[in-house]
Amino acid sequence: MSASNPLGSTFAIQMSDIRDYNASFTDGFLSDLRDVLQSGRYILGDQVQLFEKALASYVGTQHAIGVGSGTTALELAFRALDLKPTDEIIVPANTYIASAFGALASGAKIVPVDCALDGTLSLPELYQACTPNTRVVLVVHLYGDCCNMEQLASFCKERHLYLVEDCAQCLGSSYKGIKLGAWGTISCHSFYPSKNLGALGDAGAILTNDGELAKRCRLLRNLGVSAKYVHDIKATNGRMDTLQAAFLLRKLPDMDRVIAQKREVASLYTEQLDDIHLRSRDSNVYHTYHIFAVQVGEKRDTIMKELAEAGIETLIHYPYPFHKTKAFEEYNHMTFSNTEHLAKTMLSLPMFATLTHSQIDYVATTLRHACENNK
Repeated sequence: MSASNPLGSTFAIQMSDIRDYNASFTDGFLSDLRDVLQSGRYILGDQVQLFEKALASYVGTQHAIGVGSGTTALELAFRALDLKPTDEIIVPANTYIASAFGALASGAKIVPVDCALDGTLSLPELYQACTPNTRVVLVVHLYGDCCNMEQLASFCKERHLYLVEDCAQCLGSSYKGIKLGAWGTISCHSFYPSKNLGALGDAGAILTNDGELAKRCRLLRNLGVSAKYVHDIKATNGRMDTLQAAFLLRKLPDMDRVIAQKREVASLYTEQLDDIHLRSRDSNVYHTYHIFAVQVGEKRDTIMKELAEAGIETLIHYPYPFHKTKAFEEYNHMTFSNTEHLAKTMLSLPMFATLTHSQIDYVATTLRHACENNK
């Protein structure tokens, strides 16, 4: 998911540094590369099937379908639900625009709702927004955090609603010991390079326990093909490259170790920044910290500039809520106070597994001073 940093790209402490970590897989991946080259199957090869099986096992679902990107995963998942134009999809206003674009691919009506003050989906706002036409709830697990998934899943089950999880930022996170991505009807995942499990380019996946939905998603990603030149449904090309699957297979067994390191980084940040740390504070959440978010007030842009001058890169996730963009101008009149407040006040700090204690202390101390100077 893209973020905003208008202040340049040269920093002593970057938001994320994945080069050395990815390079550590060089020897194994070069061996995989030779295998793929010799196989001649560069799209949906054997490694894709192996990765799908490993990913489903890790999250705790019966099916995984590898696709070309996280956005593709969203689009195909919503198309697989076979919604009507009169159906409604509840969508968080506090999300990256790709989540809304994915829902839009269904042809149904998008109904935005506000977030809670902690940035997660507001369940009271969701309940109020539901109508007899509501068919789907989209929950987006921003930063690696989540709302009360037990309550949300129960509500959707009682109302016979599809629950779609956008897990682009949360692979490895869980609620009450159940992995995010295994709570809903269907879940969508991104392996954009900066994610906790990142590919060498775009890649994504759809997970579900519903065999019929899995079958439909496999058809949708591959031009509706059930046999060579036999096209059962109107579909698209959303296939996963074999090389991406091979690289992800190399990294998946190491992901929990990386997450543990990032949680340690987050713990050190939180010791100094607890009062401005943006999170749900629900003890049932196992947070994987794809992003470490803080709320710094209305002078956020000035604070961001001071951090940049100190050599610290920061980003904004996200400066423009999707309902205020030109792409969704039909929603521009809507106002969601918590979402719009966060868009003006939140900041994402450097977050990667190999941040040192001294770097973390420097970032936190510099941020504290900048906040004091800009009360």
